[in-house]
Amino acid sequence: MKKTPIYLALGAVLSLGAAGATQASTILGTNGTPLTYKVHNIDNTPDGLTLQLDTNPGGYLVDYTSTSSLHNNGNSGGFAWVGGAGGLGFADLTIDPESPIDGFTAIKFKLDLPGLAPDIPNGYHLDFTFDARVYYSALSFDDFDNVDMALGGGDHRFIIENGLSPTITAIMLSNLVGVATKNNQPTITRNYNFDAIKQVSFDGVLAGPPTVPEPATWAMMVLGFGGMGALLRRNRRQARMAFA
Repeated sequence: MKKTPIYLALGAVLSLGAAGATQASTILGTNGTPLTYKVHNIDNTPDGLTLQLDTNPGGYLVDYTSTSSLHNNGNSGGFAWVGGAGGLGFADLTIDPESPIDGFTAIKFKLDLPGLAPDIPNGYHLDFTFDARVYYSALSFDDFDNVDMALGGGDHRFIIENGLSPTITAIMLSNLVGVATKNNQPTITRNYNFDAIKQVSFDGVLAGPPTVPEPATWAMMVLGFGGMGALLRRNRRQARMAFA
């Protein structure tokens, strides 16, 4: 085994992370229009650190992996609805397509968020940020740190996209931080779990079939091997004559 939205804040692009390097991808707020392949649940998937889902169309396999146990909540509107086992949410999530998907050129997703932590009094307003890591076929990655959840609008929808090179081979979402504020009260910061991820779709790059040489290429290869064999035989004869 190893893929024109309504952008918020005038299409602001997050340009954080990757040690100041120019990033190949962008992460933006978007609308709900799906991309080519919608990820949906395979029936009876047991809870676990990895869930194997597939796409419609295509039936291509996509792995969801976390350090938290994941739960298959079935499908909602034709999309996978994945949360944490026992209703506890998940701390992180990696979305990784299997062959023949080589990767993504764009991926959309919708995040569901938790409520206030139990120790925070009612009346506080909660704002979230999260981190996203984008892995590429070139064995490199970009980090987007402290992504403001407000960029995804009220539905918390995002799109990560790039050009055809380098291909995005996987994405990881993590480090959901909630900052609770209230007038004339101290600010309270907590780490939270994502409640669920829904409406994942992507544009993918399919691996091509193995290249089969043309007949003329086969002929040239055969002639080349034959020439090499003749040269080796001649060198052996010359070597025998030199020691005769």
